[in-house]
Amino acid sequence: MPGRDFLEPQCYSAHTRKSAHRNSDIKDNYIHSGTLILLCILFGTNLVQTAFSGSDEFDSSSRNPAVYVSFAACYLIVVLLSLRHSAAILATVRSNIILLSVILFPFLSIAWSQAPSTTLQRSAAVLGGSIFGVYLAATLSLAGIIRLAANAACLMICAHLIVSIFIPSIGLMDAAWEGTGSYAGTWRGLTPHKNILGIYCALYAITLISAAKISSGLRKIIYMFFLLPDFALIFETKSATAVIVALVCTIAYAILRTCQKHPNLMIPVIFATGIYVLFLCTVSFDSDLLTQAFAVLERNPQMSGRFPLWDVAVARAHDSFWLGFGQEAFWDREDVYVKYIAERIKYMPHYSHNGFVETVLNGGVVLFAMFLVSFILSTFRSVQLSLTFGRDKVFPFAFAFFVLFALANITESHILARNSLMWALFVAISFSIATKPQFVHARTISNLILSEYASLSMQPVPSALEISRSYEMQLKLATNDSHGS
Repeated sequence: MPGRDFLEPQCYSAHTRKSAHRNSDIKDNYIHSGTLILLCILFGTNLVQTAFSGSDEFDSSSRNPAVYVSFAACYLIVVLLSLRHSAAILATVRSNIILLSVILFPFLSIAWSQAPSTTLQRSAAVLGGSIFGVYLAATLSLAGIIRLAANAACLMICAHLIVSIFIPSIGLMDAAWEGTGSYAGTWRGLTPHKNILGIYCALYAITLISAAKISSGLRKIIYMFFLLPDFALIFETKSATAVIVALVCTIAYAILRTCQKHPNLMIPVIFATGIYVLFLCTVSFDSDLLTQAFAVLERNPQMSGRFPLWDVAVARAHDSFWLGFGQEAFWDREDVYVKYIAERIKYMPHYSHNGFVETVLNGGVVLFAMFLVSFILSTFRSVQLSLTFGRDKVFPFAFAFFVLFALANITESHILARNSLMWALFVAISFSIATKPQFVHARTISNLILSEYASLSMQPVPSALEISRSYEMQLKLATNDSHGS
């Protein structure tokens, strides 16, 4: 810090002062990294809900007020961290105005919400998680985000295993979830439902694979090792959806890496992928083929009652077609139509079990269109950066994550979700790749070089913000030199 040497006793040698500064910086880096990992765990599990409420069900009406206080504390920490890097935060949000509009739209929906107080509360929670994602994008490179998510994934895998094995009352599903009792005994870990654990395990898988690709030595071995318990968790959830999502995302990552190494294969791969997607769409619209596909997977052709739920929810969405009913204001248990839905599907739903349907209910076609444009642009951007910078292994992860995010929202809702690591990562990755290609490339390469340098010299790695400022200064100096000549 400027002026610190003047305040220190003169008896300290220069070497002692440098050592003190280095040790202090390393300690601060550990505290900062630990805080971010803890926030990832709190947003990615039901640890807070289970600890304070004694129940990790979806219903929020029976939750202890301590749950809300705990997450409010998390949001406060995120805001305080963001204030330290306000310039970088502002520069980051300006890089993706469409996604910023999506994040702020829930607050606008308070004006026409059928439950304004509920919408205000839920919108504030969504904003808190979104700010966390923006902070990650502003202060970490994409490689840093991958490593952070991988470190948190290792700890969350351990937590899910411990809870499922040693605390079955919390970690296992019971027969009350479905009349047939088919869910009884399946693992859910520190999540509300086995399907949510399965989707998160798919996220852990592609994160650990990507982190191993950009790491070396012991860290690489650790990331690869944790794939084994992650696959065990997927198996114990008995979730065919999780297996399919993990497989599709891994294939998507491998395809893009192959196109990076062999650009001449890009057109045949795109053509083959297009045919395959067209085939899947044809199967999806053919009820007989779809029924046969579910029979092969030994799954309910109605997707455990989701199809009837989507039918009645979409029918109701026409009543507020353009702007929706307000953020999370639709599923009021006392609402007449919600009671009608419960009678039709034989249980009381708390949401639509589909992120796209839920987005239409929350913000109408306007919000859905804004999110769709943002998602398509971010996905296209990840492919563009992957092919432009063929040696960087981080950008295929972004593409694989967007594929996972789209698939995960077919059976669950992660778009503008409260206290959700999935949504925070979507925000972080989308903003991270929205900057200029040369800037992203320089920031990624700089972090990789500096991380190797730090491992040899034991000096702390400069933050992405410091690297960004240095890079911008070099551009200005180069511009001035060119004008001067």
